[in-house]
Amino acid sequence: MRCPYCQTELPDHATECTHCDWVRDSTIEELRGENWLAAMLSFVPGLGHLYKGHLVSGILLLCVGGPAFLLFVMLLAPKTFGLSLLLPALFVAATAFHAFHLPDVRVHPGPREHALRTLAHWGKRMHR
Repeated sequence: MRCPYCQTELPDHATECTHCDWVRDSTIEELRGENWLAAMLSFVPGLGHLYKGHLVSGILLLCVGGPAFLLFVMLLAPKTFGLSLLLPALFVAATAFHAFHLPDVRVHPGPREHALRTLAHWGKRMHR
């Protein structure tokens, strides 16, 4: 295989380039597994969002949105002859769907981490 940045010949299934600062991101298969895990964790609304690194939305769903929705359903249950008890399943399915499709912010380092990784890589090359 060739490096996508500098076209250096690399061994098959290489995860980083020996010539430049290219590093392979997580593979699609790993991301699909993480997406399904986030969806399964969303059985408790908010945990899938927290798992993927979306702290604000995860904490809001876990501490505010989920309990408020359950309170609403319980207050509505006597007036709907119990049919509103089906709504939590739809709420969990919607949060699982949303967590599945969220980008994983833990996988992609920010500019600072990328700069530190690049400096460390070039530092290793200078000391060879």
